[in-house]
Amino acid sequence: MTIAAVMTQVKRQISKKTGKEYARLVLEDFHGTAEAICFPEAWAKLNQTILPDAALLLTGGYSDRDRGEDRAPFIIESARPLQELRDSGALALSVRWQLPSAPPPDKVRAIARICTEHPGPMPLYIDWTDGNGEAVRLRSRSIRVALEEDLVQGLRDLVGPDAIHYIRAN
Repeated sequence: MTIAAVMTQVKRQISKKTGKEYARLVLEDFHGTAEAICFPEAWAKLNQTILPDAALLLTGGYSDRDRGEDRAPFIIESARPLQELRDSGALALSVRWQLPSAPPPDKVRAIARICTEHPGPMPLYIDWTDGNGEAVRLRSRSIRVALEEDLVQGLRDLVGPDAIHYIRAN
């Protein structure tokens, strides 16, 4: 599983069994917070990447014995700074909406205007669903954006915070 989150807490600890350092972490995204753990082998590789307030793309999963528990910690196996992904073109920006709440034509024009004011290398997608299982992902052929905070905030102000997402560029 891969998730994007901000590290809000990093607690370094020493394993009583092995004497090696590992970390207990708290992650935060737009949906809330979650606990995570980075075991000694992974922590030895990632302790310079996983830092407080770092925005990261994390890969990992859950232990089979913890599956189904409400608060099972996410086990981190790898981490990459989101800024590195932004610069590499691995991320795209998605504007999502669902019928009947699709934006009216004037709002769509405003979305296009804001995006063209922030030209860059990142693809722009429109993810649309009718709420009954039909979904379409459209990639803009003419608009590519620079991932800047004022662009993302402007789009969120225009169409709502839940409508703007970072996704993997295809």
